[in-house]
Amino acid sequence: MRQSYTKKLMLAVYKTAGMGMVLSLFSVTFPAMAQCQISVDQSQLDYGTVGRGQLRTEKDYKLSVGHRSFNVHVQCPQPRRLAVAYRGDTQDGEFYAFGSGSARITLTASDALADGVPVALHFGARSAFPHWDDSALAGLPLHPLSRNMIYPIGPALSQLSFQITAEAWLLARAISRGEGIHLNGMGTFDVMEYE
Repeated sequence: MRQSYTKKLMLAVYKTAGMGMVLSLFSVTFPAMAQCQISVDQSQLDYGTVGRGQLRTEKDYKLSVGHRSFNVHVQCPQPRRLAVAYRGDTQDGEFYAFGSGSARITLTASDALADGVPVALHFGARSAFPHWDDSALAGLPLHPLSRNMIYPIGPALSQLSFQITAEAWLLARAISRGEGIHLNGMGTFDVMEYE
């Protein structure tokens, strides 16, 4: 079983001193290995300008910045078995982190279509292509250690699309009332083809 990486999308999250949060996706292509192409339908998710008073406090002393969604599309020249991986900074192995660990982002994949037909997704660690559907993991966010791979369940495919919902939040101790904070971080989406 040979794995090849085809294209990466870089995910950047940063917060300006005025409390504006922006999530950016940057494309980096590797043409020598390119078989499948990956794209997203918007290059930036903008959380706008917010202050601590506008952030909703949730359990565990988290300040929710909000949810944003974007679609990921994979196009292959011929049917392939593939997976999409996300890699990002993590502070504690439980969440994707940015801003030196003071802010977190969760990413949840849903609404997948393979060649225009709804398809179930399996979420797992990097390993051989799975042949099972674990519906108990459906709807859970990606996890840096155990759920960083998105596998469409079924036969080889030429097109895959799915929605990613990003939720950003801060630890309450990370920001004082009236204070601005600059946060940034990056992550990568990779397409892995399996033969």
